[in-house]
Amino acid sequence: MTDTLIKVDLTKSPTENENIHNRWHPDIPMACWV
Repeated sequence: MTDTLIKVDLTKSPTENENIHNRWHPDIPMACWV
């Protein structure tokens, strides 16, 4: 079984979820390596 690294609640908006962002900007740190 795999570990869940990032949980996303699809009933909430992206701003209400933790660790949801677009990492295309180099100043935004990544959430994890997969």
